[in-house]
Amino acid sequence: MFRRFWNIYYDGFRHLPRWGKIVIAIVLAKLFIMFAVIKLFFMPDYLNSQYTTDQEKSNHVLNELITKPSPMAPELTTTLVEWSRWQFAMTAIYHYMFVPLTLGLSFLLAVMETMWVRTGKEEWLHATKFWMKLFAINFAIGIATGLILEFQFGSNWSNYSWFVGDIFGAPLAIEGLFAFFLEATFFAVMFFGWNKVSKSFHLTSTWMVFLGSNISALWILVANAWMQNPVGMEFNPLTARNEMSDFWAVLFSPTAMNKFFHTVTSAYTLSACFVIGVSAWFILKKRHLGFARKSILLASVFGFFSIIATIFTGDTSAQDITRTQPMKLAAMSGTRYLLDS
Repeated sequence: MFRRFWNIYYDGFRHLPRWGKIVIAIVLAKLFIMFAVIKLFFMPDYLNSQYTTDQEKSNHVLNELITKPSPMAPELTTTLVEWSRWQFAMTAIYHYMFVPLTLGLSFLLAVMETMWVRTGKEEWLHATKFWMKLFAINFAIGIATGLILEFQFGSNWSNYSWFVGDIFGAPLAIEGLFAFFLEATFFAVMFFGWNKVSKSFHLTSTWMVFLGSNISALWILVANAWMQNPVGMEFNPLTARNEMSDFWAVLFSPTAMNKFFHTVTSAYTLSACFVIGVSAWFILKKRHLGFARKSILLASVFGFFSIIATIFTGDTSAQDITRTQPMKLAAMSGTRYLLDS
């Protein structure tokens, strides 16, 4: 069994097209730069080499990173919190440019391959393989940026991670150990396993990728929802930390459920629009008409229902924000500016 899996990976990488090898090379180069080059040449052990006591190190950090004015704009004070927010925000924005497309596109891939297995029509096979290539690009870039985000929780928000790590870290750990591994393992079979495994097993792998990607979104949004509406926890004065008291309250809080369903239905809408747009381009150019028509038909039906679901989940999410974060709702709707005017 292990030899078969090794052969799937080995043959898959060996027969990758040129663009696939370039994407993997970019991801590996980025990881190498992050963890080797930057650490070795740009992040020397300066504090230990210049200072001996913790107080001296603390004073240096306070002066250089927290209260030191920006050389570009001396009148402004760039604090460590501001820098951390900017860095994390830019990484999260770049990460989220690619992730939502994979949530809905994985479902469309699973449906297309199911139609191919059931009908045997080559148009469905060509559609599956075409959209799988675009899925793989987004998946690879999502992994590279997602890894950075995971480390920035510790590097940018170390005190916060320590203070609420027992609660905030649990869903993130489950996402990494269960959902991401499920998604990544079956992605290899789905992408490299053509003509190496049976049709039924390959189809199962595609559905597992869809399931894993959406479960991954669930746990990440559970962690985010807890930050918006902390539930299922209590403060321990002995350790001066927040600790989880009810796991199920954290998982099934109304905020978490509303965030999850609104996010995934929005991602489904995005994926449907993406497939429709690319398929429409092929039809206008009169190229690959068979697979383009089938793709646009499937995506149109999927997009219709996902838009309806998005409207409903958006309304329920807004109602939850009204109860838990009324100030956020006021900021979202511009109430302050309306009152000022």
